[in-house]
Amino acid sequence: MQKYYIGVDVGGTHLMASVTDGAGRILSRITAPTGWDQDLAVTLNGLVRSAKRAMEEAGVSEEQLKGVGIGVPGVVDPDAGVVLQATNLPWRNLALGPIVAEMLDVPVLLGNDADCAALAESLYGSGQKWESFVLLTLGTGVGGGIIYRKKIFRGFCNGGAELGHLPLNAFDGPACRCGRRGCFESYASASALVRDTQKAMQEHPDSALWKFAAESAEATAKTAFEAAEAGDPTAEALIDAYTEALAQGIGAIVNILRPQAVLLGGGVSAQGEALLRPVREKLENCCFGSAVLPIPELACASLGNDAGVLGAAALAEGPWKKFYIG
Repeated sequence: MQKYYIGVDVGGTHLMASVTDGAGRILSRITAPTGWDQDLAVTLNGLVRSAKRAMEEAGVSEEQLKGVGIGVPGVVDPDAGVVLQATNLPWRNLALGPIVAEMLDVPVLLGNDADCAALAESLYGSGQKWESFVLLTLGTGVGGGIIYRKKIFRGFCNGGAELGHLPLNAFDGPACRCGRRGCFESYASASALVRDTQKAMQEHPDSALWKFAAESAEATAKTAFEAAEAGDPTAEALIDAYTEALAQGIGAIVNILRPQAVLLGGGVSAQGEALLRPVREKLENCCFGSAVLPIPELACASLGNDAGVLGAAALAEGPWKKFYIG
C-alpha cells in the first residue's frame, strides 16, 4: 500500500498543510490562518482540520497516512516533540507533537521551519548539487538553515542556525523583534526593506517609488526593485544599502562556516538576479581570505512556499535522526 505523509509549515499568520507521496511530490495544498491570537485549543483544532482537509483533497485515507511533520518558527525539541519557544507565536514549552499525534492518531515529528526548508532544498531543490550550504529565508524575518554533509546542523539543545540574529550593529542599530538591536534581520528581512522604502517615500516625495505604490502603506519588498529598474536614484540607493547589509551578513556567515553555497529564499528572493547580482559584487569584500579562497556560490532557492511542507514531511518519513548532525 502506498504510504503518504503530511507536512505542515506554521507561520506567524498562516499555515500550509500538504500531503506528499514520500518522493517530493505534493498532492494537495491547504492554507489557513494560524489563529495564534485565539485560544490554544482553537489554534490546534484549526491545524488538525487543515491536515484532514489536505488528506481529503489528495484522496488519501487514514490508513494510508503514515506520519505528520510540522515545521515551527523558533526553537523545538524534536526528540520530545515540544516547541520550546516560537517566533511570532505565543507558544512556550508546548507539547505540540504529542498533542497533534493524539488528535490524528499518527506519529508526529517537529522541526524548525527554516531547517525544514533547507532539508527540502537539499533533497529536492536547488541545494541538491551541494553537500554543504546555508539557506537564508528573507521574509518577515531572516530565517536560517545550515546543511552540512547533507544533514541539518541544529546546534546544542537544537538552538543553532538562528542566523537572522547575527549582530550587524548591536549598539545603535534598528530594534529587532528579539529585543536586541542591529540584528541581521532588522536590516535584511523583507520587513526591513519595506520599512526603509516607506521612510524613503516620505523623505523623497518626488521619487518614482510613488509610481509603484500609491501610498507608503502599500509599499512591498518589490517596490524599491521596480523603481530602481526604472532608474529612480532614491530606489537605487535603497537597493544599494539593502544589498550591502545582506552581503555583510552573508559574509559573517561565510567567515564562520565557509559553505559551498548560500541560497536565498523568502519573498525578496523573487527578484532573482536583480537581488543576486549586487550582493555577489559586494560579497568578495565581506569574506575573509577572498584572494585565496573561493567565494561560495550565491543562488536562489527553487521550491518557494513548498519548501517548508516538503521538509517537514521528509522528517515524518524518517527515520528523522538521519537528517540531523550536531
